[in-house]
Amino acid sequence: MDATQTYQNKASSSIKWTIVGELSAKAIVPIMNMILARLLAPEIFGLVASITVITNFAEIISESGFSRYILQQKFATGQKKRLAAGTATIVSLILSFAIFGIIVLFSKPLASFVGASGYEMVMILAAAQIPFYAITNMQMSLFRRDFKFGYLAIVRVSSCLIQLLTSCAAALFGLAIWSLPIGTLASLVCQFLLLIIFDKNSLSFSFSIQAFKEMWACSGMFLISAIVVWADSSINVLFASHFLGQAESGYIKNGFSTVTGIVGLLTSIYSPVLISLLAKLDNGSELYASVFNKYQKALSLFLIPLGIGMFVYQDFLTLVFFGSGWEQAAVALGWYGLMSCIKTASGNFVITAWSAEGKPFWIFVSDLFSMVALILAWLLTKGLEYHLIVIIVSCAYLPANFVCLALCKKTLKISPVNLIKNIIGCFGPAIVMGFFGYFLSQIYSNFWLSFLYVVSCIVLYFLIVGFAYEDYLSCLCEVFVGRKFAKVLVKKGEYVLLSRQ
Repeated sequence: MDATQTYQNKASSSIKWTIVGELSAKAIVPIMNMILARLLAPEIFGLVASITVITNFAEIISESGFSRYILQQKFATGQKKRLAAGTATIVSLILSFAIFGIIVLFSKPLASFVGASGYEMVMILAAAQIPFYAITNMQMSLFRRDFKFGYLAIVRVSSCLIQLLTSCAAALFGLAIWSLPIGTLASLVCQFLLLIIFDKNSLSFSFSIQAFKEMWACSGMFLISAIVVWADSSINVLFASHFLGQAESGYIKNGFSTVTGIVGLLTSIYSPVLISLLAKLDNGSELYASVFNKYQKALSLFLIPLGIGMFVYQDFLTLVFFGSGWEQAAVALGWYGLMSCIKTASGNFVITAWSAEGKPFWIFVSDLFSMVALILAWLLTKGLEYHLIVIIVSCAYLPANFVCLALCKKTLKISPVNLIKNIIGCFGPAIVMGFFGYFLSQIYSNFWLSFLYVVSCIVLYFLIVGFAYEDYLSCLCEVFVGRKFAKVLVKKGEYVLLSRQ
């Protein structure tokens, strides 16, 4: 068995582990959000979102892009790999504690900047997670590099359970806004301890000036790109907190973050594995294009109907996730859900390949374009009605897709036409499903009937796919089940097609 085949087999096995880990973890996170949404006011979520803008930026600086270097670099020996990982850990820790000190010293102006004046101590507690984030990022990169996704699945589920129990317990004891950062900190401590238990060599404190110079030369652009990504993701919170009230900021934050969590369930399953796999293959080869196309087609089969489903059933999903009193979050969940799924199925796949190839400059270009589009959307909609603002801001995420697709051929030697065809192919059955779901909801609807309608839509969609989209189904099975099963399915599909003729 050649090295390429070995990597693909490891990727197939890793996908199964990430499915187990992420499905379990993503099932826990919505449960936590549903509980906390009923215990905490929307204003609290808006304030925490504002505070998170600062801590997320600090985490990016402390990590400095080194984890991507560890994941993608081809080291000559295991000793050089451990030396690079140890160097990255030491530098990240130094930066982490320095940034934590800056946040402590300038907590008042920073809190005022993000619209969270009076909550400086909450920001300081949230900042305490930065050193743990920096260390666990390095540890996870080593695990992913070696395709140890089984251990990562256990870590992921365990840390989410700890976050659920800690945050909910803190909220029940009346800690209010403190409950969210306490849960996040407990989760990261759990990750740190479990990763050491599973592999004590994942934590190293060796240092080399030469290794640092090499890492910084490769990671500098990744750091710049990560800062732009942070700015892109933080724009909504910053503008919402200054242009709208804290309650509306909370609606947008929870609506957008819930969509990010749902879509993230799929991306977290395939993205780490696909990055590890593409990093081992030759860019421009037929095999590279085939693997890329296969993953994109398989995930589009889920993402496109997911987006249309969230749009059609936005009110029902808002009631499920947040309960009563959160009705204004529905438009954020529905519109951003649709746009996010389209974006993830198209442009984000190109960005994933750029990550695997170590091409942060193009990620920077794409995210910079997205950031400019978002800023313009917020500035042009200032003073408009809340729902209209949310719709326009959600649609502002799409233009960056055209940038990714336009650069696809130049940077990856992959035709964007195939990507577009794969997405368009999924829209047919997804739109039929959407109209069917809308029609059912207009006849008669209540909470429990809506559950039945959603299930009916899913069944209808996959019946159409199974009947007329055997190639998509084959890709899906090959990615998530295995190549042998996919070959059997293709043969059966060919037999069925012949029998129809």
